[in-house]
Amino acid sequence: MSNKAYKTIVILLALALISFFTIQGLWISNSFAVAKDEIHRATFDALAAASKKLALRSNLSDLKNNFVVERDDSIPGGRSKVRIVMSSNEHDTDVNTIIHNIKPFIPVPPDVPDVPNRLLNINDSVVFLGAPKVKKYVIQQRINSYSHDTVQEDIVGLVDKMMMEVRAFDVSPLEDMKPDTLKGILTAQLREKGIESPFEFAVGNGANNDSIILSSSGFAKDKMKEAFSFSIFPDNILKKSDRLVLYYPSESSLVFSRMKTLLFLSALFALFILGLFIVTLRLILKQKKLTEIKNDFINNMTHELKTPIATISVAADALKNPKVKADSAKLDYYSAVIKEENNKMNRNVEKVLQLALTDKDGFKPEFSEVNLHELIEKCISNFEVLFASKNIKCEFFPGATNFRINADAFLFENSINNLIDNAYKYSSGEPVISIKTENKNDKIFLSIKDNGIGMNAELQKKIFEKFYRAQTGNIHDVKGFGIGLTYAYNIVKAHKGDIKVESEVGKGSTFTIEMPVKN
Repeated sequence: MSNKAYKTIVILLALALISFFTIQGLWISNSFAVAKDEIHRATFDALAAASKKLALRSNLSDLKNNFVVERDDSIPGGRSKVRIVMSSNEHDTDVNTIIHNIKPFIPVPPDVPDVPNRLLNINDSVVFLGAPKVKKYVIQQRINSYSHDTVQEDIVGLVDKMMMEVRAFDVSPLEDMKPDTLKGILTAQLREKGIESPFEFAVGNGANNDSIILSSSGFAKDKMKEAFSFSIFPDNILKKSDRLVLYYPSESSLVFSRMKTLLFLSALFALFILGLFIVTLRLILKQKKLTEIKNDFINNMTHELKTPIATISVAADALKNPKVKADSAKLDYYSAVIKEENNKMNRNVEKVLQLALTDKDGFKPEFSEVNLHELIEKCISNFEVLFASKNIKCEFFPGATNFRINADAFLFENSINNLIDNAYKYSSGEPVISIKTENKNDKIFLSIKDNGIGMNAELQKKIFEKFYRAQTGNIHDVKGFGIGLTYAYNIVKAHKGDIKVESEVGKGSTFTIEMPVKN
């Protein structure tokens, strides 16, 4: 896949993510507005219910304090009357009507025919006499007849009882009501609407609620204009200016508390989408990097195999020459060249196979007791011919006193070979490779130091990555596939050890292997 295709995919994914968060933000904003409207409606409903209760309490207070009930039996004919009289400091004024002339009645079925002649009332039956013959209708309901005086007595008793209950009811005028009483009423009404949040309240009077009749301790008058307001006496012209006022000190928190489930799920989904985007982006970048590594590996492999193949081809052609066949020295020389180039190709193939082996899941070395000093000396001897051809000086300082470790001898030897080979490839000037061991805290440290080109901090972070090679620009000036250090790193980690690098540009590099010693 081309770089342009990768960039297009990343841009489209980014646009999709931005669109998702934009839509989610608009949705949350709309949900916030809806939740806020619901709270406003519920608050107004609670204020309306509370206002009704306050109006009722005010009316009961007026009835208790300003009205009395009197009974007068002086009506001619023996009939009593009930008067509701308004009390004042100076005079009593009759402000209501006389209750009298209450007559019991019984409905007559509509199918009873008109009686043109006369009506006879016998006990509980009504008999209609008509011509040419008499029909009798018996109404199957007993009439419980009360005298007018008895009905009047019942009404007087009922009104007396009502007034006794009013007088016994602990009700005070609105002006004398305690703030805690009003707070209790408002709290109960708000709780019925599903609102349980701190609030401040007041009862205002005047066109703009300029005068505060009573209020909560934390009520701020400057919040009056933005507070919820409802008339306590909406049907009373004389008291229409009295209003119940309420506001929430932290209304936004109240709205968010109602949206907490929605916000939690929304945030969880957003984090999931964001995580998915990051994982996808990392996979895309990793795939891009692997593609580049694959191409580099193919190029490196082409260079590494092309040279020995060409050398072998030339040597093979030379062996066909009759003059070479006749010269045993030349014959041995070209045979040795073919053998050496064949060994190079074999080593490269082995490195690739070994790296594939260490990358497998469940890879386990075959541990045994290994003398690390003997293993290092064996590795140095493997490079004697190469060191001599390049005039490289290799020094070994066996400073460790405890040098026995648990390791897979074959794999660990290959790891040390790869580190020495890396020092050999990057040596310059008068190359010197220094190898030493030392013990620290029941561990052995093996360091391989060269005086080659060195690395900067950025390269040191990538040096153990598969197929990575430090080289100058696009010049193929370093042999190899870039897998030797990766192989060494994997083997050391499989042995529960650690490997680190210290390097400075122009001064060389030092690779240090840390391994636990065998007690």
